[in-house]
Amino acid sequence: MEKDRERQRGVIGMFDVSARPYVPQDRLSFAVPINKFKRMVNDMDESFLITPSWDKVSKRIKASQE
Repeated sequence: MEKDRERQRGVIGMFDVSARPYVPQDRLSFAVPINKFKRMVNDMDESFLITPSWDKVSKRIKASQE
């Protein structure tokens, strides 16, 4: 349904309690229409991904995966 909206949105999922036992506790899902995804990729250089705050979060994510 999102692909047909004028203003497309991403959807975060895996909050359903019936699904939670089947996924790792630190995982969620993210779905986005391809056209919205392409716009997001084009905007990455001007997004939160270039901030010092994201750098801290990114390092913490990487450290938790080691």
